[in-house]
Amino acid sequence: MSGLLKVSVIFDLFCTELCIYLLYTSSGIVGQRQLVCLARAILRRSQVLILDEATAAVDTVTDALIQKTIRDVFVNSTVITIAHRLNTIMDYDKLLILFFGRRSAAFTNYPLAIDRTGKMSHRKFSAPRHGSMGFAPKKRAKRITGKVKAFPKDDPSKPVHLTAFMGFKAGMTHIVREVDKPGSKVNKKEVVEAVTILETPPMVISGIVGYIDTPKGPRPFKTVFAEHLSEDFRRRMIKNWYKSKKKAFTKYSKKWQDEDGKKAIEGDLNKMKKYCSSIRVIVNTQATFNYFQLIMFFKFQQKLLKHRNKKAHIMEVQLNGGSIADKVEWAKERLEKQVLIDQVFAQDEMVDTIGVTRGKGFKGVTSRWHTKKLPRKTHKGLRKVACIGAWHPSRVQFTVARAGQKGYHHRTEMNKKIYRIGKSALTAEGKKNGSTEFDVTEKTINPMGGFPHYGTVNQDYLMIKGAVIGPRKRPITLRKSLWTHTKRVAFEKITLKFIDTSSKFGHGRFQTTEEKKAFMGKLKKDFIAEQEAAAAAH
Repeated sequence: MSGLLKVSVIFDLFCTELCIYLLYTSSGIVGQRQLVCLARAILRRSQVLILDEATAAVDTVTDALIQKTIRDVFVNSTVITIAHRLNTIMDYDKLLILFFGRRSAAFTNYPLAIDRTGKMSHRKFSAPRHGSMGFAPKKRAKRITGKVKAFPKDDPSKPVHLTAFMGFKAGMTHIVREVDKPGSKVNKKEVVEAVTILETPPMVISGIVGYIDTPKGPRPFKTVFAEHLSEDFRRRMIKNWYKSKKKAFTKYSKKWQDEDGKKAIEGDLNKMKKYCSSIRVIVNTQATFNYFQLIMFFKFQQKLLKHRNKKAHIMEVQLNGGSIADKVEWAKERLEKQVLIDQVFAQDEMVDTIGVTRGKGFKGVTSRWHTKKLPRKTHKGLRKVACIGAWHPSRVQFTVARAGQKGYHHRTEMNKKIYRIGKSALTAEGKKNGSTEFDVTEKTINPMGGFPHYGTVNQDYLMIKGAVIGPRKRPITLRKSLWTHTKRVAFEKITLKFIDTSSKFGHGRFQTTEEKKAFMGKLKKDFIAEQEAAAAAH
């Protein structure tokens, strides 16, 4: 027998005798007896351990040490505990509740249990946190336009194409379509769905930017602007246009007319082809459309959209497909030219919308974080957070709900399906851009009276399923989807049967003005107009 084993046996016998002496004599306090009995059980490596309130007569520090020892040493043993306090059995597998000596209830995987790492697994069932921290900090956006922070992965095997576009939110309506989803309960049935209309006038390519890779990420290498830049583009680039001399980019444009300038521009484009890893084009929306009256030599401006702004919205859009040289040549050929929405996106495609949400102002925690309201008679208000943290550390953690800005946040919504790409109502093809194969009424997408707080949509438009962030007139950035889609909803062919064009002010009854006239008959103003026409004829 080894020396260590001899010591263990002798100590075990000593503990046994000591336990008997302490139990049957008045010597020793209860806490000492419990500790000696526990030490004896540890030495024996008991497979079954029965504890009757093992830490009832010890202080809290010793209690915590004993509970930890029991869980470490007897992890492979069966531990039966007679407990009067919940904290001693919080992580037990089974629980039996006795009432006057009889079984009252039994539980398996007791719901107050905590996991072995010490994290409170029951917390999510009773009091989860309110509001996601994934969107922190909830502050006002720096810009009104949506910024593309990631472009789709490039595929050189495809032809060169743009990956983003910009439109303006006009409003919402609803459509009726037939579902093409074999196996679904609504297959071959008609459904009514809400859609958002985005007006997407043509954008103009005004420059080329080449990016090189660095250890800190992509960096702009060379930039080439077009020869003629519109006034609304230059208004955006100059802070105080009305005070300026209106000379922005005049020196740069002369490069295109000078031989040395042309060589410098061509040299920059060649360096892009040689060194750059990605090519982006600078595109801008058109606030106005310029045209000249050649006889009188006067310049006129016609607003493309009935918006108050005179400045163009400018953004960089990455070119995907083809080689770097192909991208540079593609962009060079299209400088100063317009890009239409149907050249970027296609029917039934999934797109991402990026923009700034509707601003709601300064809000409290109930509205901003959706925290639970306090009881009715709470002193100094009940739309508050009851406890904002411990006394120390003496600061409020960032995870605690606080009052502040709600809305006007930069957000990205993924995978919106395009239901229709409509042509401009000013063209012959677009005069029926609100009609369908089943509803042949000649009408545009505009509801009677126009879209509330927007007006009429006369340019090309995009119809997207569901809602889009932001109020009316808010610029929305549209980006090609980042993912390779495999779900059936991405490949479903959309067949529209009906597009609602009734008035969005109140309860619209009529789809077109002609339908309203046919139902209502002649009005007083119509009779007055006829009388005035007859009087003018005589």
